[in-house]
Amino acid sequence: MLGTIISWSLLSHFGRRTLYLFGQAVGLLCLVVMGIVSSFLSGDTASWTAGGMLLAFTFFYDATIGPVCYSIVAEISSTRLRNKTIVLARIWYNILGLVAGTLTPIMLNPDAADLGGKSGFVYAGTALIMLVWTWYRLPETKGRSFTELDMLFDEKTNARDFKSASVHIGTSSHGGTQRDNISLTTRTHRSVIHAVPDEETQPLKAEDGITKAITFTTERMDR
Repeated sequence: MLGTIISWSLLSHFGRRTLYLFGQAVGLLCLVVMGIVSSFLSGDTASWTAGGMLLAFTFFYDATIGPVCYSIVAEISSTRLRNKTIVLARIWYNILGLVAGTLTPIMLNPDAADLGGKSGFVYAGTALIMLVWTWYRLPETKGRSFTELDMLFDEKTNARDFKSASVHIGTSSHGGTQRDNISLTTRTHRSVIHAVPDEETQPLKAEDGITKAITFTTERMDR
């Protein structure tokens, strides 16, 4: 409960991606420590250490990953597909929960796998996979409007560049039709991309490290 209460403040001051990465990293560390201690120590020392690591894991999970995922699934999905996206995410959450709930007793049971605290290595493996996925694939959505997120996704902006990308949105009238003028500037490791709305699309080819200018026209986005 304490971790969840703290998360209210963390969500207001830190980005979703930052909190998710931090939670994954700390959780991975707790699981690895629990597995190592259970492999080389025994008795009360191993039991207390494993218990302490589980408490720490639960606290940091409740302060970061647990509440942040609800913000992420609501902000990344488009308005039109949000209901379906949340339902699909919840279905997979329940399926994986059933799998974990089935495997964990088998790993802990002395009459089965009898891994004890060493079962931390098993979940450390899945935590490592998710940590790598989060680093490369999870964008930062804090402070972004749905229109800005649409723009960044349409431009296939690198997930790690969502936070630093600059998106400028303005409304103009052309031929009696209201249009959203949207310009995007995002810095990657190799180039700078500028997107400026115009009547015709004229992509310009440029080498790495040189500015790429793309002009386009976009109707008012309907999410």
